[in-house]
Amino acid sequence: MLRVLSVGVWACTALPAFANYPQGPTALWAVPTYQSIGVYWKIKFRGQAALQYRLPGKAWQSAQPLYYDTASEPEMVGQYRGSIVNLRPGTTYEVRVRRQKDGSWTRLQPAVTTWRETSDPAFPVRTTIVLPPELDYLETSEAGDDTGWVVYDGGPNGTVIDGGGVRQDCVAIRHGKVVLRGVTIRNCTHTGICINRSAAANCAVAGSGFAPSDVVIENVDISRFGRPETSDDFLARCGDLVGQIGRGIGIHIRNPDTERVVVQHSRIRAPLVRSLHWRECSFRNGHPHGPFAIHVHKPATGNWRGNHVFRFNTIESTPDWPFEDLIGGEVNGPRGGAPGADSDIYGNVLRHAADDGIEADGGGINVRIWGNYFDLTRASISFAPLSVGPAYVFRNVFERARVGPEPYPDPTEFNNPGPVIKAGTTGNGPDVFRGPLYVFHNTSVLIGEEAPKMVLYVNRANLPRITLRNNIWMTSQFYIRDQRIDPDYDFLPSSTFDYDMHNMPAEGDSGTPGPNTIEAEVRWAPGHGPTDPPGAAPSGRYQVEPVAAPDGAWNKGMALSNFNRGSRDLDGAPDLGAHEAGSAPMRFGIGASWDYRP
Repeated sequence: MLRVLSVGVWACTALPAFANYPQGPTALWAVPTYQSIGVYWKIKFRGQAALQYRLPGKAWQSAQPLYYDTASEPEMVGQYRGSIVNLRPGTTYEVRVRRQKDGSWTRLQPAVTTWRETSDPAFPVRTTIVLPPELDYLETSEAGDDTGWVVYDGGPNGTVIDGGGVRQDCVAIRHGKVVLRGVTIRNCTHTGICINRSAAANCAVAGSGFAPSDVVIENVDISRFGRPETSDDFLARCGDLVGQIGRGIGIHIRNPDTERVVVQHSRIRAPLVRSLHWRECSFRNGHPHGPFAIHVHKPATGNWRGNHVFRFNTIESTPDWPFEDLIGGEVNGPRGGAPGADSDIYGNVLRHAADDGIEADGGGINVRIWGNYFDLTRASISFAPLSVGPAYVFRNVFERARVGPEPYPDPTEFNNPGPVIKAGTTGNGPDVFRGPLYVFHNTSVLIGEEAPKMVLYVNRANLPRITLRNNIWMTSQFYIRDQRIDPDYDFLPSSTFDYDMHNMPAEGDSGTPGPNTIEAEVRWAPGHGPTDPPGAAPSGRYQVEPVAAPDGAWNKGMALSNFNRGSRDLDGAPDLGAHEAGSAPMRFGIGASWDYRP
């Protein structure tokens, strides 16, 4: 390990930047991030539970009601759960709850404070370590403590960490309460940044010793990572692709006990190897196989908590050199799976995945995905399964759903576009889809063969507790689809689809669109709509034409507490889709921020 220089202390304070995760499902507690709060209430069911929040001394505001769990994991049954969203970082909120049959409100004590930005002058820093201009490997040498964090800083010109095609992991984070910023990482034979136990040799195994938590990675650029696949099975089945296909990870949260990792304002791009496209060869039964940008190791048993935040990043490669998944994990289990409970993924540019843009398979407990831009991903978001919930998907923008070389081969082969949201199961018992999944104010912009095939479909499992509201769905074949297979699986009656605009009809014997859906092609305001030319930086302009026609999307949304302003919205009622008429352009990627506060 190369030694680095420590240069003093600034902005010391005893106040923690992140709140500790509560240990055990008792009574009433909350888990914050920068702009969300997950709320948990272990108590007997007495009707639907209302959830409210406020700035101290201000008027109470309503969030969406809490969901009561009666059937999932033993630790979670008999519990109300839900999220408050669209909050301000570094701000204290009072929270209260009340069941339908209660005579009074129950106040959360103490009030809960969202995480403080690292750019806040009050963010506690104990030591700043200035890195040399060039390194071939960096391993953290010092942890933060209750007095402040340790910052590993690339300095004004940015440190270059070049593994030279020799280092398996270019950066190893072994300590907690650390910030890594301002570095360029490249030429790693597998992992750009490995977050793993203190005694682990590398990211290949979880290792032993201290599991680092409270890590911020910001303003980094990771590229040229990964190694070719060399297994005998691959060579036998895909011999003509040797040297192209392989594994690698930009940022690997390797230890399942690691919590509260933030990746922000960073770029992960251009891996040295690519993923197989669907059915490109018979390896893994034709499933994509390749690199990940961010990978969270969360087994089906053990620590189900995450409390991670991945925001304002740009993740991309090229259409013919894609990642397998952009953000995901390897376990599709009950409480396990990426990204772990109480995690936020927002404000990112997510491009070029042979499979999923975000693979959020698993428990999905208070997982919130919003304000992202998806392009050239086969399925944008996967919940297969969503076994505990609730999860929230809101104000995202979706463009092309095809991935592969151009010109495209037969569309029935590996460039077949997928759904916007993949929901289902990997088996029986705890791996079943339970939800709830709330999908509000999203926009799928394209019409034609490169658009997503559909929003959702039923395949190998009944799908309960999916709620679609206030979305615009331009797709190539269906709105929602109940596939006609034996046995007959369905959207259950607890799944409802209303106040959406969709250009294609629903198919099947379940999942009937509600009475307030609009079947029409969206009409964009001048200068708004799909990215032109395709593949350019997203414009952030997705407002609908402000005409109250019967088939228009302007002012046609329903009031959704905490997700729009209802009758107080910018022009009197919420629009359908992600981008409210009259609001500022949406922003995605490295320079983005999120300030939509209903």
